[in-house]
Amino acid sequence: MSKTISDLTRDDWNRLFPVKLVDHNLDWKGIFKRERSRIRSTISSDLIPRIEHFGSSSIPTIKAKPYIDLLIEVLENKLFDPKLITQFVDLGYFHFNVPEREGIPEYSSFAKGYHPDGRPDQVFHIHMC
Repeated sequence: MSKTISDLTRDDWNRLFPVKLVDHNLDWKGIFKRERSRIRSTISSDLIPRIEHFGSSSIPTIKAKPYIDLLIEVLENKLFDPKLITQFVDLGYFHFNVPEREGIPEYSSFAKGYHPDGRPDQVFHIHMC
């Protein structure tokens, strides 16, 4: 039986998805906008008032990890809401909680574009707070 994303160990992640910096890709801005539109077409702006592109791929003057990082503002009482999580899962994301650390409270995170065999795809990271 083959592994799923949730079966991968830290060593698997490091081997399959090594961090690489690349030259800025002018398409990243459009990729972000299309993904934001996909999310907006499914999830009400009442639940997620703001979606921003941040992280290294949002800065055109530097090398970057080729991931699209999205910062999504969510109503505090919906941060770990099962229905909201399911809506993101239905959009192809997998969900995990980032535990509290160094004074930063626990938050909800999502990712898409990773495959258990290491096959490349456009990667998206959602940081929801």
